[in-house]
Amino acid sequence: MTEGQRAAVVLWTDDTASAYGDLVASGATPLASPHVWLDRLLIAWIADPDGNPIQLVQSL
Repeated sequence: MTEGQRAAVVLWTDDTASAYGDLVASGATPLASPHVWLDRLLIAWIADPDGNPIQLVQSL
């Protein structure tokens, strides 16, 4: 099976919202804007130029 998401790159950052904004402003495709997950992480998703998902993560 070669369909669907099989892996993602996870990038830890001190400021997910800023990183997400900078990447989208630079042309990255937004997948999910920054949001709280598990009450302890701020996460967001963008796609790389080939469409692969990249998750941006910050500890809260």
